[in-house]
Amino acid sequence: MTVGAIVADRSFVDTVKVFPINLEIQTMRTYTMTSGRAPASRTGAATLSLNTSVVLLPEEPMQPRYADERVGYFSNRITEFSDELMGQLIRFVSSHEVGHTLGLRHNMIASQATPVEKLRDKAWVEQHGHTSSIMDYARFNYVAQLEDMHYKDLLVRVKKIRERYESGK
Repeated sequence: MTVGAIVADRSFVDTVKVFPINLEIQTMRTYTMTSGRAPASRTGAATLSLNTSVVLLPEEPMQPRYADERVGYFSNRITEFSDELMGQLIRFVSSHEVGHTLGLRHNMIASQATPVEKLRDKAWVEQHGHTSSIMDYARFNYVAQLEDMHYKDLLVRVKKIRERYESGK
Protein backbone atom coordinates (compact mmCIF):
# COMPACT_ATOMS: atom_id res chain seq x y z
CA MET A 1 0.00 0.00 0.00
CA THR A 2 1.43 3.36 -1.01
CA VAL A 3 0.03 6.31 0.91
CA GLY A 4 0.60 9.67 -0.72
CA ALA A 5 -0.09 13.27 0.19
CA ILE A 6 -2.84 14.55 2.44
CA VAL A 7 -5.95 15.80 0.61
CA ALA A 8 -6.51 19.14 2.39
CA ASP A 9 -10.08 19.77 1.21
CA ARG A 10 -11.16 16.33 2.53
CA SER A 11 -9.34 16.55 5.90
CA PHE A 12 -10.43 18.41 9.01
CA VAL A 13 -10.21 18.70 12.81
CA ASP A 14 -13.25 16.95 14.28
CA THR A 15 -12.95 17.66 18.01
CA VAL A 16 -10.49 19.20 20.45
CA LYS A 17 -10.77 18.38 24.15
CA VAL A 18 -8.75 20.42 26.63
CA PHE A 19 -7.73 18.97 29.99
CA PRO A 20 -5.44 20.38 32.73
CA ILE A 21 -2.31 18.60 31.45
CA ASN A 22 -3.21 17.45 27.95
CA LEU A 23 -5.10 18.05 24.71
CA GLU A 24 -6.91 15.34 22.77
CA ILE A 25 -7.37 16.22 19.10
CA GLN A 26 -9.53 14.05 16.80
CA THR A 27 -9.01 14.56 13.08
CA MET A 28 -10.37 13.04 9.89
CA ARG A 29 -7.59 12.89 7.31
CA THR A 30 -7.79 11.77 3.72
CA TYR A 31 -4.64 10.68 1.90
CA THR A 32 -4.09 9.78 -1.75
CA MET A 33 -3.33 6.13 -2.48
CA THR A 34 -1.77 5.02 -5.70
CA SER A 35 -1.21 1.28 -5.35
CA GLY A 36 -1.72 -1.74 -3.16
CA ARG A 37 -4.28 -4.44 -2.39
CA ALA A 38 -6.39 -2.33 -0.03
CA PRO A 39 -9.82 -1.39 -1.45
CA ALA A 40 -8.92 2.28 -0.93
CA SER A 41 -6.22 2.00 -3.60
CA ARG A 42 -8.97 1.44 -6.21
CA THR A 43 -10.66 4.73 -5.23
CA GLY A 44 -7.40 6.63 -5.08
CA ALA A 45 -7.84 7.78 -1.47
CA ALA A 46 -8.07 6.56 2.13
CA THR A 47 -9.76 8.43 4.97
CA LEU A 48 -8.58 7.83 8.53
CA SER A 49 -9.82 8.95 11.92
CA LEU A 50 -6.77 9.87 14.00
CA ASN A 51 -6.34 10.92 17.61
CA THR A 52 -3.40 13.07 18.67
CA SER A 53 -2.53 13.51 22.34
CA VAL A 54 -0.44 16.50 23.41
CA VAL A 55 0.75 16.05 26.99
CA LEU A 56 2.47 18.62 29.20
CA LEU A 57 5.91 17.42 30.21
CA PRO A 58 6.78 17.37 33.92
CA GLU A 59 8.54 20.38 35.45
CA GLU A 60 11.51 18.20 36.33
CA PRO A 61 12.80 16.57 33.12
CA MET A 62 12.61 12.81 32.92
CA GLN A 63 15.84 10.83 32.98
CA PRO A 64 16.92 9.50 29.58
CA ARG A 65 17.14 5.73 29.27
CA TYR A 66 20.61 4.79 28.07
CA ALA A 67 21.60 1.53 26.42
CA ASP A 68 23.11 0.00 29.56
CA GLU A 69 23.61 -3.79 29.50
CA ARG A 70 23.08 -3.96 33.27
CA VAL A 71 19.52 -2.65 32.90
CA GLY A 72 18.34 -5.00 30.18
CA TYR A 73 16.74 -2.33 27.98
CA PHE A 74 17.76 -2.32 24.33
CA SER A 75 19.40 -5.71 24.61
CA ASN A 76 19.27 -8.87 22.56
CA ARG A 77 19.45 -11.15 25.57
CA ILE A 78 16.93 -13.95 25.91
CA THR A 79 14.73 -13.98 29.00
CA GLU A 80 13.82 -17.41 30.30
CA PHE A 81 10.19 -17.56 31.40
CA SER A 82 8.76 -20.36 33.49
CA ASP A 83 6.84 -23.01 31.52
CA GLU A 84 3.61 -21.91 33.22
CA LEU A 85 4.05 -18.23 32.32
CA MET A 86 5.12 -19.08 28.77
CA GLY A 87 2.04 -21.28 28.43
CA GLN A 88 -0.18 -18.39 29.57
CA LEU A 89 1.45 -16.02 27.09
CA ILE A 90 1.08 -18.47 24.21
CA ARG A 91 -2.59 -19.08 25.07
CA PHE A 92 -3.24 -15.33 25.22
CA VAL A 93 -1.50 -14.52 21.93
CA SER A 94 -2.98 -17.49 20.05
CA SER A 95 -6.49 -16.67 21.32
CA HIS A 96 -5.96 -13.06 20.20
CA GLU A 97 -4.84 -14.18 16.73
CA VAL A 98 -7.77 -16.61 16.41
CA GLY A 99 -9.99 -13.58 17.12
CA HIS A 100 -8.47 -11.93 14.03
CA THR A 101 -9.20 -15.01 11.91
CA LEU A 102 -12.83 -14.71 13.04
CA GLY A 103 -12.90 -11.10 11.85
CA LEU A 104 -12.42 -9.31 15.18
CA ARG A 105 -10.38 -6.11 15.29
CA HIS A 106 -8.22 -4.74 18.09
CA ASN A 107 -10.18 -3.47 21.08
CA MET A 108 -7.77 -1.13 22.89
CA ILE A 109 -10.63 0.68 24.62
CA ALA A 110 -11.27 -2.49 26.68
CA SER A 111 -8.35 -1.51 28.93
CA GLN A 112 -10.41 1.23 30.54
CA ALA A 113 -13.19 -1.21 31.53
CA THR A 114 -11.11 -2.58 34.42
CA PRO A 115 -10.69 -0.24 37.42
CA VAL A 116 -6.99 0.27 38.16
CA GLU A 117 -7.38 -0.67 41.83
CA LYS A 118 -8.76 -4.08 40.75
CA LEU A 119 -5.54 -4.82 38.85
CA ARG A 120 -3.77 -5.10 42.21
CA ASP A 121 -6.49 -7.31 43.74
CA LYS A 122 -5.19 -10.87 43.30
CA ALA A 123 -8.55 -12.60 43.88
CA TRP A 124 -10.34 -10.27 41.47
CA VAL A 125 -7.72 -10.72 38.72
CA GLU A 126 -7.77 -14.51 39.15
CA GLN A 127 -11.57 -14.51 38.73
CA HIS A 128 -11.95 -11.89 35.97
CA GLY A 129 -8.54 -11.55 34.31
CA HIS A 130 -6.71 -8.25 33.86
CA THR A 131 -8.51 -7.18 30.67
CA SER A 132 -12.10 -7.48 29.50
CA SER A 133 -11.24 -8.32 25.88
CA ILE A 134 -8.85 -10.83 24.36
CA MET A 135 -8.58 -8.36 21.46
CA ASP A 136 -6.93 -5.76 23.73
CA TYR A 137 -3.11 -5.65 23.73
CA ALA A 138 -2.91 -6.12 27.51
CA ARG A 139 -0.59 -9.13 27.64
CA PHE A 140 0.78 -8.20 31.05
CA ASN A 141 -0.70 -6.60 34.13
CA TYR A 142 1.72 -3.66 34.33
CA VAL A 143 -0.01 -2.23 37.42
CA ALA A 144 0.69 -5.29 39.59
CA GLN A 145 3.45 -4.94 42.17
CA LEU A 146 5.73 -7.59 43.65
CA GLU A 147 3.71 -7.74 46.86
CA ASP A 148 0.54 -8.50 44.83
CA MET A 149 1.97 -11.92 43.87
CA HIS A 150 0.87 -11.53 40.22
CA TYR A 151 3.40 -12.84 37.74
CA LYS A 152 5.83 -13.27 40.62
CA ASP A 153 8.58 -14.96 38.55
CA LEU A 154 8.74 -12.08 36.10
CA LEU A 155 8.56 -9.39 38.77
CA VAL A 156 11.32 -11.02 40.84
CA ARG A 157 13.54 -11.07 37.74
CA VAL A 158 12.84 -7.38 37.04
CA LYS A 159 13.59 -6.50 40.68
CA LYS A 160 16.95 -8.30 40.48
CA ILE A 161 17.86 -6.45 37.28
CA ARG A 162 16.97 -3.13 38.89
CA GLU A 163 19.02 -3.96 42.00
CA ARG A 164 22.04 -4.90 39.84
CA TYR A 165 21.70 -1.63 37.94
CA GLU A 166 21.38 0.44 41.14
CA SER A 167 24.42 -1.25 42.69
CA GLY A 168 26.49 -0.64 39.56
CA LYS A 169 27.31 -4.34 38.95
